[in-house]
Amino acid sequence: MTLKPLKQLVEFFLICFFLLIPGLSYSEQTETKISADTVTVSPDGMLKASGNVVVKYGQITVKAEALSFNQKINSISVKEISEFYDGQEIKFSADKADLDGELSEGIIFAARILLDEAIKIRAEQVRLDNSGISSAKGISRVTSCEECEDKDPNWYLTASSAKRDFENSNIIYRNVTLRVKGLPVAYLPFLRMPDPSVDRAQGFLVPEAALTSNLATGLKLPYFVPIGLSRDILLTPYFSTKTNTFEYRYRQKFTNGDLVLNGSISNDELIKNKWRYFSRAVGSFDMLYDINIKFDLGKVGDDSYLGDYVYSEESDFNSEINLGKTVVKKHQFFDGNLSYLKEKEQGSALDEYFALSGSYSRDISLVKIPGKLRLSANLNSSLNVNDDNSFSRPPSSAQLGANYDQVSFAGPIQFSQNVFGNYNSFVNSADAGVANEEFSFQYGASSLMSIPLYKKGIGVNTIFTPKFSVSVNGQENDIMGDFFIGSDELSWGNVYSGKKISSLSESEEGVSLSIGLEHEVFWKNNHKLKLWLAAAKIGGLTYTPIYENGLVDSNFNYLGAFSYSKGKAKNLSSNMLFSANGNLLHGDFRGAYAYENIELKGNYEYLNHAIDSRLQKDLKTFDFISSYNFLDSLNVDIGGLYDVTLDKMAKASIGLGISLGYWQYNINQEYLEEESDKFSLSAIYDDECTRLNFSFENRYQELGASEPVKSLTFRVQLKPFANFVVSQGADQIIF
Repeated sequence: MTLKPLKQLVEFFLICFFLLIPGLSYSEQTETKISADTVTVSPDGMLKASGNVVVKYGQITVKAEALSFNQKINSISVKEISEFYDGQEIKFSADKADLDGELSEGIIFAARILLDEAIKIRAEQVRLDNSGISSAKGISRVTSCEECEDKDPNWYLTASSAKRDFENSNIIYRNVTLRVKGLPVAYLPFLRMPDPSVDRAQGFLVPEAALTSNLATGLKLPYFVPIGLSRDILLTPYFSTKTNTFEYRYRQKFTNGDLVLNGSISNDELIKNKWRYFSRAVGSFDMLYDINIKFDLGKVGDDSYLGDYVYSEESDFNSEINLGKTVVKKHQFFDGNLSYLKEKEQGSALDEYFALSGSYSRDISLVKIPGKLRLSANLNSSLNVNDDNSFSRPPSSAQLGANYDQVSFAGPIQFSQNVFGNYNSFVNSADAGVANEEFSFQYGASSLMSIPLYKKGIGVNTIFTPKFSVSVNGQENDIMGDFFIGSDELSWGNVYSGKKISSLSESEEGVSLSIGLEHEVFWKNNHKLKLWLAAAKIGGLTYTPIYENGLVDSNFNYLGAFSYSKGKAKNLSSNMLFSANGNLLHGDFRGAYAYENIELKGNYEYLNHAIDSRLQKDLKTFDFISSYNFLDSLNVDIGGLYDVTLDKMAKASIGLGISLGYWQYNINQEYLEEESDKFSLSAIYDDECTRLNFSFENRYQELGASEPVKSLTFRVQLKPFANFVVSQGADQIIF
């Protein structure tokens, strides 16, 4: 029976189909629909269809050239399948398929499969069951690369068979060969890979080969074990002729934090008859009452182990535990920390101590008095553990303070008043080894007046602001030690402040004055110009600083600054500090310029030796960075630090990047004064299925007991699979 009009064909077939072969109906809600150019039904119930055959059963769609259905055994045979899609993850074409009536079980011959729109598989025979593809034989290709007629893809795998392990969510391949452009480059008798339907699956990751000058040729076999959705273990045996090593890593994510445990244990010929190891634990947890605990704990068996195995540049790990609590509210703030730190430096020097710090402040709105009152308390204390297990108390401090602020206006004039008082307690071990407790009381009052004057013009707005401030400060009791003294300087951050010294133990004395002008111009074409001038006179200090940036001379010192910008493309700025007699004490000049594919940045800094007793000459340096991009394929970066005083380069670097199709080449050379040159070269190939990374690097640093190394590395990533790494170096080779 031949029906050419498609509509009549479908209507006729549906009548015959449900009368003669009800076995094709999966349920009352599922119907099988078939259309074709030609449909015939024999007296014994055999249905045959040919020419543009389309079968739909639930989410499953099959397009083929011919189909035959045997009602007695509920079997469908399909030939020249152009498309089979299960509606979820599997698509394939094939020469032939023998399936059941529900199209869910059977054998596919000469199949060409697409999984997750990425992985392409060719196999002689594929078995299908209710869970999807269960196994395959005679696999001639597994790849994620684009395939062209009569051309091999960049890479692909071949295997004698493959079987899905549904319980562990992975696929097991047998007799696997890795081929690049058709040429075999590696063979594995057994390969376990994650099932495409899961994000994480148990099994071996890509093996890692290692060849080093001290550990000879070796092999790493990482094995990944997921434990639910929030935990996993990575176990990595490492074997060579000179070492037997076992590496491990455990990770777990909790509702209130996370934890990572990792380490290794080794038996090698570098130190015979001794087990070598390292272990480390890193975690962070939010506890009850908003308390957070963080820890980073590490232990190494010997000082050279981390360097010998290239685990770290350090000889040992520091151990730190920190308990912290932070409370932020509208009118109060609290931050407290209790910590333990154990540092082990090169040479086995041990520094171990406990530290306690806390800060609390509360703002109080005064009802009858304008302004705001802030009460504060601060604590910093610690306890050292000495080599003989005795204890000593290093510098510690405690402070109680009160601060009153008020802002008022009289027309365009703004007044700001501040009054403060701090009561301090110190234990300062810097005063010739004496650790007696000392007390001081710091106090001060200040007033700032500013008059912003606005002027609007055609296309330009101007703000001119004179400023004047006066402050009175004092301190009862001088502190003998100098541990809490910092390197303060007169700057735009403190020129109008009531207290210009940040030290807890020291203060200003007497009357201090500051006067200045600020001039800002804004154009509608996005140009901005700012000019600042200020003069400040400090009444006195309770100490004599080593670094005398405008805070010692009782005469006026001067600050100047300007900045000009045009959007983000062009800007120029400078900050200068002058002494009372007009000498430049400290200055820096910065500029940045960008135009199309060119970017330039430079910074010149000057420091007069007269203000720092540690300098024998004036310090003059010029730091610059430049970047050039040409035709979107060539990038050049040049930078350096030039010492103007010594008339030579202190640091220089040059980088070159070239893009050619899928290839990206990068060359970097760095020169450091009194250090060996550093050089790196890389070539990266990156397309839709493959990423190759070839790199060479000079590494001039000490790694434990190891010598400085040069490394040559070659990495291959077979997308969307894992990495395969090969490395070789003149002194050390790392895969």
